[in-house]
Amino acid sequence: MTGQLGAAATGIARRTAAGAIWAILAFGAARFLSFATNLILARLLAPADFGLVSFALIFITAATLLQDLGMSSAIIYGGRDARTIAGTALTINVVAAIGLFALIVLATPFLAGYQPDPAAASVLVALAAGPIITAIGAVQNALLMRDLDFRRKLVPDSVPYAVSGFVSIGLALAGFGVWSLVIGYLVKTSASTVLLWLLGDVRPVPAFRWTVAVDLLSYGKHIAYHSIVGFMSSNLDYLVIGYLLGAHALGLYTMAFMVAHLVPTFSQVAISVLFPALTRLRDDRAALDSMFTDAHRILWALTLPAAFLLFIGAPAFVHVVLGERWAESILTLRILAPIACLNAVVQVYGPASKAGGRPDLLWKFFLVRCIVSAPLLFLSARFGIEGVAACVSLIVLVAVPIAAIVFCRAIEYPARRLLGVAAPYLAGAAAMCALVVAAYVAPGWRAASESLPGAILLGSAAVLLYAALVYRLDPTLPRLMLKPLGYWFQKLPRDAVA
Repeated sequence: MTGQLGAAATGIARRTAAGAIWAILAFGAARFLSFATNLILARLLAPADFGLVSFALIFITAATLLQDLGMSSAIIYGGRDARTIAGTALTINVVAAIGLFALIVLATPFLAGYQPDPAAASVLVALAAGPIITAIGAVQNALLMRDLDFRRKLVPDSVPYAVSGFVSIGLALAGFGVWSLVIGYLVKTSASTVLLWLLGDVRPVPAFRWTVAVDLLSYGKHIAYHSIVGFMSSNLDYLVIGYLLGAHALGLYTMAFMVAHLVPTFSQVAISVLFPALTRLRDDRAALDSMFTDAHRILWALTLPAAFLLFIGAPAFVHVVLGERWAESILTLRILAPIACLNAVVQVYGPASKAGGRPDLLWKFFLVRCIVSAPLLFLSARFGIEGVAACVSLIVLVAVPIAAIVFCRAIEYPARRLLGVAAPYLAGAAAMCALVVAAYVAPGWRAASESLPGAILLGSAAVLLYAALVYRLDPTLPRLMLKPLGYWFQKLPRDAVA
């Protein structure tokens, strides 16, 4: 980390770096398995199957986020003894999950009415069991995160995707259609919960202490508000497309969004390590500011070229990997790809505001965004999924600078400093943009660049140009990028012995 850190801060930085690498390894394995499974299933199932499950999971995931009631974040932030809080947290999570399951079952006739497929109601009820299964392992997951023990989280974060993929593909080959996706989802959540119980040090039994519940909920309620409001804000596009354009259009949009947002999803895993780390550094202002700055540098450096590669390679990827039935999603993917880096960077402000004791900012910001976005998305739907994608991109372009100002002021970090931090990477992005535009306007080059060899050639040239310019403007970046590996390898033998 930049600057002179104290011994305690340096120790936390080392554990954070090691934890981040374990988390990235877990995510890489999980994402590879999930992505490979979806690619195979895309060959076996119709877009409408993906659309139906995606529509149902909007409500199921919202229930999963709400049922936690912020318990996980409260456990990480509070720092209380695990055995004192575990039973109460487990009880709150499970009771909330059962209540939400009952609510979804009661609302199923109404919600399923938005989909013409007769299987919609059954799919929704089946998927609603997922939050209950997740709630049973939520305490162990939070405790591992609080202790920055992402090495142990590697197994429950990755292995369930392999089990789920095997089951889903087998069922799809056997002709189960949409149910191969539903059963695969339930298998994944069950396997994750079982592994968390086997690997966790604490195995709580249901209990309830009023003082502990008040302490957890006083902080956690803001996380719960943020979870549900933020989720609705982030998924309004799915709701609008599913309601106005149907399951086929939603399936195409879901696949494009999934591919485009591999970049921010990847960064989200590393940022999950940032919250417990910043929480431990909240009394060391210099160390906290240093880690916050370095997180921005790393995210800008990695996500900008990744977003350009997605834009350049979208046609070749869809035609070669997904197949011709997904060709209608190419333009949507290209519209969503450029703003992937902004969606990655904005995720830094969540851990910072929670660690700074201001979790309320998160749900208030997303509530305003949700209110502003809803009418715009409904209007954009008249232009199809491409219109919705363009609207989402415009909203992100406007919201991210506002978020930077609001959250930086709240945690007393100079917002103007971020301009200096981002400048080298934005200059590199401008150079890549100029190269891509030149290639597309040159006679005959556009068609060539959309083939697989052309996309590889143009993408490689763009990344090399970006790397050279960024290194010229920020020569200390390679040292920052390699330092976590040094921390990790220094810590690895001790972890292995432990």
